[in-house]
Amino acid sequence: MRERLRGMPITSIAAERVFALGRAHDQRAGASRDDTRSGVILAGHDDTPTWMRERPNGEAEWRLLRKKAREGMKETMAAKRLKVGLEERQVRDNKLAVKRAARAARAAERARVEALVLVTHYSQLVSMGVEDLKDQLRKHKLLGKKGFNLSQPNRTACVLALQTLLLEADSAANDLAEGDSGIEGRGIKRKVRNTGGKAKKKKKGEPVVHSYMDYEWTDDDPFVLEAIVGKVVADGQTNYANQGRARKGTVLYRVIWQSYPPDMIWFEPKQNVEENDGGAELLVAYEAAATAEAEAEAAEAAAEAELDGLEEVEAMPAV
Repeated sequence: MRERLRGMPITSIAAERVFALGRAHDQRAGASRDDTRSGVILAGHDDTPTWMRERPNGEAEWRLLRKKAREGMKETMAAKRLKVGLEERQVRDNKLAVKRAARAARAAERARVEALVLVTHYSQLVSMGVEDLKDQLRKHKLLGKKGFNLSQPNRTACVLALQTLLLEADSAANDLAEGDSGIEGRGIKRKVRNTGGKAKKKKKGEPVVHSYMDYEWTDDDPFVLEAIVGKVVADGQTNYANQGRARKGTVLYRVIWQSYPPDMIWFEPKQNVEENDGGAELLVAYEAAATAEAEAEAAEAAAEAELDGLEEVEAMPAV
């Protein structure tokens, strides 16, 4: 009834009786009630008698309203405040329970990942399924490794990302046979004698052969991007493999080429990645995954901070 009448123009005697009850209660309680606030607004309007006459049973409605108003007056303001406080407490308790359960789940997952044994060689990845490979990525992330994504599109991408991480930790991590990629169906080139990274002398009519990290190719050999497995921002001091000492602030992507293993360490700037066949799509997917993971981490940190604040309030002594 109150919601129906809120904001309507009322100046009838019946309405004034209702509002008078509210005002008298306000004076006793020293507080303002919703029906009285509404009454002040409603009483300021005109033409209520006409509106009431047009209603099929207006006087009966007013009698019902007066009855509800009297019932409301029986409840003291202290009782109302206690009721509201209990309701707010229930909402807070429910919120705390949900957030505590989420924290417990995060702690359990962290403990599970911490207990995982970290593999150290390529051969250990060969028989692993996708979920086990993702767990290995989670373990590296938990240990503070940066630049790679937990989200990978397929098993091959998971293995390439892990091979890269293992190689960064130990240059002897690749214990596979020469020419074995450790991934079914993925062929790779074999290493050749190290020529110091210089182009070989060629006979007339032969293509120029380039060499880098014991791998060779000619200008006719295609370089197709297969995966992006890392990202760094150059510090102006570090040498980044094929890129050398890049200018400070330059964003470089650690890439894997088709037919080459992660052992051929290669970095490319954004423009070069985008210009390679399929590179733009890989870059968009890589950055989208990185953004999603960063947002998830930020949301988790915010949830932890909110729960800390709620528990701090909960621990305060009652007044």
